[in-house]
Amino acid sequence: DMIVELNPKCGILITTNANTMNPRIENLMNTHKNLHFNISIDSLQKENYEKIRVNGKFEYAMKNIQKFIDYSRKNKTHVNILVCPLTKNAHELDDFVNFANENKICVYYHTVVKPKELSLKYLPTEELNKIVENLSIYKFPSKTQKQRTNKQNFENLIKLLKSWSKENELNIEEKTLSETE
Repeated sequence: DMIVELNPKCGILITTNANTMNPRIENLMNTHKNLHFNISIDSLQKENYEKIRVNGKFEYAMKNIQKFIDYSRKNKTHVNILVCPLTKNAHELDDFVNFANENKICVYYHTVVKPKELSLKYLPTEELNKIVENLSIYKFPSKTQKQRTNKQNFENLIKLLKSWSKENELNIEEKTLSETE
């Protein structure tokens, strides 16, 4: 409120999980025309979303995400989705690129190393390689800048997963060597 009052032209970036929409936020969206949104989303599948985002309501979040996208189109601002690749959503990491491309927004993948049981980094090498193999089959369009960004971010995620797989292999080799000495 103070930013809007002191500098109405100031761009404001709101990071949200899209589970909160109240009159204050709606009023801000109706009065300030320079809002940008980073939206953390865990799944595009209702059941999986609500397992990961405890107490989150999938339909409510998707409705709010659409409001943010509509606002940004109308006001020529930006919306990004932020995804934490987890053991629980690894099977749908490509879906986020499709969703972002369909909505002409960008997707960014975060690095998750904790908690260990949810991190892809600590999966057995064979499981991690299977995820990499499954993700590597996807070919995304690259006609627009946002599509190119999404494709590059997805490819960077795959590179990270491959590096973790190699790291896991090296750790196994080192452990085996130290045990035989």
